[in-house]
Amino acid sequence: LGRSLSVGGEMVVYADLHTQVRRLERDIAREEVELEELEDEIQNLRREDETANAGRISALEDRMAHVEEEIAALQAEIPAEWAEALAESQAARGEVDKARSGFRRLDNKYRGLEDLLIDMDRGEALAALEGQVLAIGDRIARTTAETSEAVREDLAGLKSQFSTIGGVSKVTSPFSKIDRELKKDTPDAFAAYGLYQEMRDLYFAEVAWRLAGSEALTGDLQAFLDEVHQGVAVRTLDAIPTQYRRSLAWCLSAHRDISLRF
Repeated sequence: LGRSLSVGGEMVVYADLHTQVRRLERDIAREEVELEELEDEIQNLRREDETANAGRISALEDRMAHVEEEIAALQAEIPAEWAEALAESQAARGEVDKARSGFRRLDNKYRGLEDLLIDMDRGEALAALEGQVLAIGDRIARTTAETSEAVREDLAGLKSQFSTIGGVSKVTSPFSKIDRELKKDTPDAFAAYGLYQEMRDLYFAEVAWRLAGSEALTGDLQAFLDEVHQGVAVRTLDAIPTQYRRSLAWCLSAHRDISLRF
């Protein structure tokens, strides 16, 4: 990136220009360090005894003047086109970074569609639990201190079945709250049933959209994913397709001069 740039209508080899300027800047930095050290030494001599140290101070000031001249000379060697070339290179890097970010967003969107397909495919497995969901509701409403332990065990078993299906955290989120109400010394069946109703409504909503989506979208969505997975979504594949391997190997084998970024 940024090996050659058009600056002021002329092609500039940015890498060479970058090397030249950074070398000059390192030299300038070393001279500036010496300048600071000379200033500190002069200040110390003045604090000790400016009159007695007048000769030494004068010599140091002469050295400072010489260092300042060297700094100015080095700064003058920095090519006039450097500022524009640097701005052009940074702009080019920004475009590349933006493109990379765009590809990452495409990856995430592709994976999101894959997850959607999986979630819709779980609709029938979720629907199969309807009888248990309704049955546990009746038991929760009738929970007493004597039956609470058994109800809690059945509730945990139902939650485990939801977890096996996966992708239904919205449905299972009320389970722990229901359990807390049931494990009290005096179970609060009314509060627990209210939480159960929340869970039941979430359950039916999840089943409904998954079954509807599976019927209406699965075929077209799978066809779309099959069509694009070796293009914009190639980075999500477990293995790189054969037709891309040579080009990818060539790209990765090229040396990247990361010093141009600094």
